[in-house]
Amino acid sequence: MVLQDDKWNDKVFLGLGSNQGDCEENLALAREIIARELGEVLKISSVYQTEAWGGDHLNVFFNQVVQIKTTFSAMELLSRCLEIEKKQGRKTRIADQYENRIIDIDVLFYGNCCSKGIKLTLPHPRLSERNFVLVPMAEIAGNFIHPLLHKSIKDLLKESRDDKKTIKI
Repeated sequence: MVLQDDKWNDKVFLGLGSNQGDCEENLALAREIIARELGEVLKISSVYQTEAWGGDHLNVFFNQVVQIKTTFSAMELLSRCLEIEKKQGRKTRIADQYENRIIDIDVLFYGNCCSKGIKLTLPHPRLSERNFVLVPMAEIAGNFIHPLLHKSIKDLLKESRDDKKTIKI
């Protein structure tokens, strides 16, 4: 894993999601805290309403992607994203379990960093199969090349087999 000291990494993409309470307000608050605590927000996608993965017990999600410029290492960034989730009232995450949530913040890409760890895998696994990530990411960084798949986000979206509806708000 690449660690950043005093260098800025401006190819960091975060996926935001909410499906409890005032979802658009939850996303807006997360963006505000990200800008204040994580680094400069460079681009923000539109908000998309998406069908939830994981079963009928889940509410519809509101999703978006933001690109930031940060000096934090990938692990520090993940830790701070989890703290932002807590500040907004999210209960402890249950790994690989689908659940309703006030806010979810995922590190999608950290530049061209590729790593597989217990707490953080980069790029985010399965993002190439999920339109709720690909659609907003294509809006702000469609030509970004997935460092493992060597395809642009636009091309991954074209190839996606995800049949869940993703509607721009």
